[in-house]
Amino acid sequence: MNDSDQDKLSQSDVAAIREDEHFLLEQITQKLADAWDAEKAALQKKAEAISLTRLVWSHFCDSLVLPDNRMPDEVRKLLLGLGLWVERETASINEGKSDMEALINVNRQIADGLKPLA
Repeated sequence: MNDSDQDKLSQSDVAAIREDEHFLLEQITQKLADAWDAEKAALQKKAEAISLTRLVWSHFCDSLVLPDNRMPDEVRKLLLGLGLWVERETASINEGKSDMEALINVNRQIADGLKPLA
């Protein structure tokens, strides 16, 4: 827009343009804020899932080393090794070096193996 065109704009035209710009900025700012809130909520949800996973696996490992645990030694050793892997994997996820896919798959496989026989 050149100077002569700008001189031709009425106050109502300028006000309408400003109103449109205000509206657009409000809209994109709200979208940014919503995205930020969703990201924070997702991060919180992820942190809670990782923390709970560590807690559960820690409990599993603690029970595996109890003297009255009747699980075969071979299976206990395998599960303890898996528990150590879970600890390393959750740390790696927290550091952003891994995603949760492998952890989800392992947990699902273990859960499937623990299903009661129908």
